[in-house]
Parts: sequence; C-alpha cells; structure tokens
Amino acid sequence: MRKLEIKLNNKIKIKSKDGEYSSNVQDVSNECISISIPVRQGSYLFLREDDLVEAVYYDHRELYHFKSKVLRREVGKIPVIVIEKPLHYKKIQRRNYVRIDHVLEAYYTLLEKGTKNSDLEIFFRNNRNKLQKAIIADLSGGGCRLKVEKKLEYGNKIFLRIPIYSEEMNLICKVVREDEKENNLYIYGVSFSSIQESSREKLIKYVFEIIRQQRKRALKR
Repeated sequence: MRKLEIKLNNKIKIKSKDGEYSSNVQDVSNECISISIPVRQGSYLFLREDDLVEAVYYDHRELYHFKSKVLRREVGKIPVIVIEKPLHYKKIQRRNYVRIDHVLEAYYTLLEKGTKNSDLEIFFRNNRNKLQKAIIADLSGGGCRLKVEKKLEYGNKIFLRIPIYSEEMNLICKVVREDEKENNLYIYGVSFSSIQESSREKLIKYVFEIIRQQRKRALKR
C-alpha cells in the first residue's frame, strides 16, 4: 500500500455514536492534522483534548480509515481541531460504500454473544420465533439503514435476514449510529461487521444491478 498523503481541503469524516460528522483538512505537519470543526445536519461535534476519534479520509477515488487522538483545539479565523497524524491506516474499497435508495423487508433479532458466520443458519432455525420485521431503507456492501419498531442500543450486535435475488442472506450486523425517528420507527445505521467476502460480493453485485435498473427506468421517462 502506498504511503498515505494527507492533502489540504480534502474531506475527512469523523465517526460518532449518532452518525458521521463532515470536516476537511485545514493544515498538515509531520506529526498532526488540523481539521475544521466536524458538523452533521447543522450540529457540531464537541471534541476534547485526548479524545480518541475514528475517521475516514477521502483522497479522490480512494478512502482510508484510521484512528487518532485529539491534541488540542485552536481558535483563529477558522477554529480547528488538531489530531495526531496516523501511523496506521486501512484502505477502504470505495464500491463497498455505493448505496442505493431501495426498500427491502427484512427480519432481525439481537444476536447471542460468540455467534459466528458459520452458526447463523442454526441460529436462525433456533430463533425463528424471535424474529421481528425491519425495513431496509438503503443498502450497500458495507451496511444499511434499518427501520425498526423497538429501540436498539449503540454497539448492539444483531442477526439480520434479508432477501437477495431468490435467496435469504443471514448477516451479523452492528449498530453504529442512531438517526431521528420517522413515522414512529427507530432508524439505525448498521454495519455488516463480520460479513464473508463472498456475501459482500453478492451484495455489491445486487446493489449495482438495482442501480442499472433504476437508470434504465429513468431513461424511459
């Protein structure tokens, strides 16, 4: 992997319990990065010195995930947060982030600790009567937006069963953010935390197939 080069004005998203906050690079030195105050839907993310942060850095067509620490806040013409320059980072496959605005009916329940991908079919058979309906509002190879009737907690691991093509796919998911309620439904962002690559590839193929269908319909209008 090539060395990560942090560039001025490139986008950085800071992850929080209630979602991702947008920021951009204001300054870079050998040891630290200055970013604008992260904002989401008009609300600013308050960060203190020594807070640990999780970030996604956008470099044109490539994305990089890293963890860092807040060093200080600086107040000037443009207030900034100064964070440590990461020594370790991971390149993210951008196509995993391609999302479709596509509604699917799914089923879910809380997952037992220690459940692995190889256990999911047995878990489904043993817990079929505990499954509750959910609505997937959008979908990508890395996660989805889930609408449910009952409240979940940040970090909850859930079993999710969704229809893909002519089969049902069982997935391990983690609640990574909570959005505002809509029509009395709780809305959560969930990541496919332990997905097998074969399942991820199938989801990505499905996403791009839906995109092609949507484009064809749009051209016929």
